[in-house]
Amino acid sequence: MLPTAFLLVFAAVAALDGIYIHLWRLRLHARAASYAEHLWHTASAVLFVPVVALLFVAEPRGAGLWTGLGFLVAVHVIEVFDVKAEPASREALGGLSRAELAIHVVAVGTRTIAVGLLLASLPDGAWSLAAAGSGAPPPPMVLASGVAVLLGSVAIAIIHVWLAIRHCPVCAPKHTSSAVGA
Repeated sequence: MLPTAFLLVFAAVAALDGIYIHLWRLRLHARAASYAEHLWHTASAVLFVPVVALLFVAEPRGAGLWTGLGFLVAVHVIEVFDVKAEPASREALGGLSRAELAIHVVAVGTRTIAVGLLLASLPDGAWSLAAAGSGAPPPPMVLASGVAVLLGSVAIAIIHVWLAIRHCPVCAPKHTSSAVGA
């Protein structure tokens, strides 16, 4: 239950950062200088969907557990590239604010605690690639919370992909002007 509580805190903080700050207030997806950062956010959003599905909705056992952890490692790698992109991306905006930095620390911290507590709670047998689920459903509140975060994560991923396509600076059709009546 405690891992789920931290997952819910993470989801709320990540929504504040990702929706309000990145997409609405700063409109990083629409700024040419920030487009690469938006792509890193998009990759992270897409990769987080299977993390939630495999670790917090499905029973984390065997190949599903290891696959979920593989996606989580990919999210962490993407975040390194995101951090490297931020100085150039945010230069015209005065850099990354202290408030947003604090939000990032809380988001990464709560996600790490959620996953750490979840992994610490697993029985030794869950780590075997051949491990099967116990068949016991999770408590209803845990399942409902995991599904809610999963659905929110899917929606965020779709929005990020849509905005990435819509604002792609190299994907826009090139308009040619023709001289009429010259």
